[in-house]
Amino acid sequence: MATWRIYYGDGTTVEGDTRAQFVAAPARDVQVVATIDFYPLSSVYNVGRLTQHGLDYYAWPAGATLPRPMDAVGVLDALVQDGVATVASKLGDFSLLQLATAGVKFGRWLDKVAFLRILDRATTDPGFPAKSAWRAGDEFSSRRLSILLV
Repeated sequence: MATWRIYYGDGTTVEGDTRAQFVAAPARDVQVVATIDFYPLSSVYNVGRLTQHGLDYYAWPAGATLPRPMDAVGVLDALVQDGVATVASKLGDFSLLQLATAGVKFGRWLDKVAFLRILDRATTDPGFPAKSAWRAGDEFSSRRLSILLV
């Protein structure tokens, strides 16, 4: 079973188990990054699968268990952790190619219906544990998404 899967705006996906595979995946037009939830199954915090979306960047910092969504400051922090940047660096110091080579993925806006279809797929695709909630203590219902798609 893969531990992560990236959903792109054109409907394609890439999945894998390792940070190296994530770094090598295409960088542009990321809509959702789905990962398995590593909290113990007995934990109230385990929601089956995590779906990360709606941010400008996604990266997998050195030492992290899974990829994560982030803002520009998070990208710089991840690059510092990876030894690619210094604490004095600015995001503008790096080209898109340099960021992509370092494993940074770029989110893109998509029209609402197309995005919701991708999000629905990311929450229901086989190969990951079933999504049991949006957050701890919540009950997941795919009806939420299907209502919006009507």
